Amino acid sequence: MKKFNTFSILLLSACTFQPYVPVNIPDRNKPINDYEKAINDISVGMNKSKVISILGQPLSTEADRNMECLTYPLTTANKERFVLLFDAGKLVKYNKTQNCFEMFQEK
Repeated sequence: MKKFNTFSILLLSACTFQPYVPVNIPDRNKPINDYEKAINDISVGMNKSKVISILGQPLSTEADRNMECLTYPLTTANKERFVLLFDAGKLVKYNKTQNCFEMFQEK
């Protein structure tokens, strides 16, 4: 018969014991209310660093010439997005209906 030391027994018992822990899965398309509220604090003419200080880091960033476009998710499933267009570091346009490519084409 093999002898096990105390460490081996503890290691084996730690690996096999897994208590049930419920996982809270969020709604897949739930609005992100923090962004919806913060959008009210955004205005044309703000600089990029001020906008990021209000909204936090964007989901993605795209650039074309001296223009930059930041995208923020409005829902947990990223089905709706909030897009901001900066020209030379100043906010010139923002909306929920266009993507960055469309905004670059208009400018």
